Amino acid sequence: GEYENIKKEAVERIENLRKGDAKIKIILPKNKVAKNTEVRIKLKRHDFKWGAVVNSAFEVSPYSKQYKEIFLKYFNAAGFGLGLKPKHRGNRHEEIAEKIISWLKQNGYYVRGHTLTWEGKKFMRREDQAVLEDPTLTDKEKADKLIKSLGVHFQHAIPKWDVDCWDVSNEPIANNDVNYLLPDYNTHVHWFKLADSVRRACGKEDVKLFQNDYRVISITLKGDYKMKIKGYDAVGRLPLYKDILKDQITQGAPIEGIGFQSRIKNGLVTPDTIYSRLREFEEFGLPYHATEFEVRDNKKRYSYSDEERRLITEYMMVMYFSHPNVEGFWHWTFADQNAKKPLDYPLFNYDGTPKVTGKKWMELMDGFLDTDLVLATDTNGEVPMNGYYGDYEVIAKVGRKQFEGTFNISKSGSDPIIQVRLK
Repeated sequence: GEYENIKKEAVERIENLRKGDAKIKIILPKNKVAKNTEVRIKLKRHDFKWGAVVNSAFEVSPYSKQYKEIFLKYFNAAGFGLGLKPKHRGNRHEEIAEKIISWLKQNGYYVRGHTLTWEGKKFMRREDQAVLEDPTLTDKEKADKLIKSLGVHFQHAIPKWDVDCWDVSNEPIANNDVNYLLPDYNTHVHWFKLADSVRRACGKEDVKLFQNDYRVISITLKGDYKMKIKGYDAVGRLPLYKDILKDQITQGAPIEGIGFQSRIKNGLVTPDTIYSRLREFEEFGLPYHATEFEVRDNKKRYSYSDEERRLITEYMMVMYFSHPNVEGFWHWTFADQNAKKPLDYPLFNYDGTPKVTGKKWMELMDGFLDTDLVLATDTNGEVPMNGYYGDYEVIAKVGRKQFEGTFNISKSGSDPIIQVRLK
């Protein structure tokens, strides 16, 4: 009952935020107005980014064709799990990502770049780990070397990859292995300034720079344990992430978006909690991305029932979609990497058939998140409609002939009457 009220409010917000009214005027070939004609108007692509993250299997699995068919139907945004990370520069994952990104770009996908730096030792390249472990170097010498060598990835990745945004420094709450070497210097701020200068140098000013961290909106354990991090002694991850963002922005980091990984583990989180946590970051006036959503068992602590997986998927998608700052929502693991080791958290099995969360995602996309209308034009060939912001196709049948056209409804407002010429 309580969820029904919360959902009702969320749906009202969605109606106001994500949908618009339009009047469509249908013109047939030879400038003929389609009077009193039945038309089908169908949403083809949301303005909002509904994404999933892919790995090499997307290209090299025997089921690659199935994956791509599903992807074209249910997702308009993408990202990479491994291929763009510093650790995989020059290896097979990067090579395969080159093929995948060209397919994504041909098909008009919005792509997240993940990630330019990740200051945890285990996420670094071997040569950088060796610098951290070198007993002959002072902290300052280590930091100087690492700032230079980690910066190589910025010079490599920003010009190379045709992405729409980058996670610049990943998980700054827990990963500060270079930052800790320099008491009076914030390396994360340096990474943002470096990313900014490199994107400008290669004419990519439009590529947005994101900070990204985990268990901020999605944390299920009591968030009241104390955390120590350079310069802070804070309670809980959410206030700590806010402090980190404030500190970095004050020091001139050009942060242009906030990433919330949004992975759920160890229990449930209520929809009102999700929304109120998202509201905590409104003071920054920045766009949000849910960058890595999935529902993940922890064998020792918590295993999810199918019903819980369905519920959480709906809670997260609906509540994020209902917040004005959220621009996109990415599921992390798209499909199992091999048939012999099925996992509980991907959307799809290795053969491309949906798991529980995949079914829920598809159900929402085909239902609540879809606009699919059969309407009749008036004597002027006009028809009013209301639908999600995005790209549409129109189909009109006149006698035995079928005519098709496309149009867009955007938040920035469309013409009072959108003329659609059918072919």
